[in-house]
Amino acid sequence: AQRLILTPGTIEMEHPTPSPVQLPRRELSPMPSPAVTQPDPQPQDRDKWIVEASFPTTPEQAQKVQRAAATALGVPVSMELDCGGGVKLPLMLIPSGRFLMGSPKNEEGRYDDEGPQHEVTISKPFYMGKFPVTQAQYKAVIGEEPSYHKGSTSPVENVSWHEGREFCARLTEYTKQIIDLPTEAQWEYACRAGTSASCYGELDALGWHVRAYQGVQSLRSRYGELDAIAWYDGNSGRTTHQVGEKSANAWRLHDM
Repeated sequence: AQRLILTPGTIEMEHPTPSPVQLPRRELSPMPSPAVTQPDPQPQDRDKWIVEASFPTTPEQAQKVQRAAATALGVPVSMELDCGGGVKLPLMLIPSGRFLMGSPKNEEGRYDDEGPQHEVTISKPFYMGKFPVTQAQYKAVIGEEPSYHKGSTSPVENVSWHEGREFCARLTEYTKQIIDLPTEAQWEYACRAGTSASCYGELDALGWHVRAYQGVQSLRSRYGELDAIAWYDGNSGRTTHQVGEKSANAWRLHDM
């Protein structure tokens, strides 16, 4: 699902970030949430960026670091963007930190392009959309809504990468904040929110992947149910659903 990010810094990686793949103009997939960029702090304030998360960690510790980063920076943990017409877009603060990007070779359902694992440093915090961009938010900014599965609070789909960037550009112009789509590293870091396993929340450390359940009604274990955190082939009814109906991760991001 498409997310927006408001990011105050850059990402430093051991390996360079791959160039974005050019998608068709009508790619049938939910649009990720955009991001918002804030100016770098003044030199005397740069020590404020030292509050960071190191993975793996517990959900409680991840939340503690998130609150500590907000306090150190003097910013709220959550904020809203005004999309116009009374439509708001909520964001959550993602603290800086380090994590292992990719998946281990022995992870169930893993694809070859998910490795090799390597450490990535997210050098500065950023805000990320709490939910995927909804159809109402997209229409408020762009003026039209291209989704096949209709619902104002459902995620917008049928949006290409280029159209996602145009959404960000228009929202940047309207809000006077620097907004963009997250990089792959930003998305994975925010999605994990402290976990090194393939699922967050109650399924943390389960070591399975959603694609392993196609056609399965639900997955149960002592860690909980996949149904609690994700829509997938076994529970979605082959349609999109209102954002935020599933449990959030430790940084209060839904539908990741």
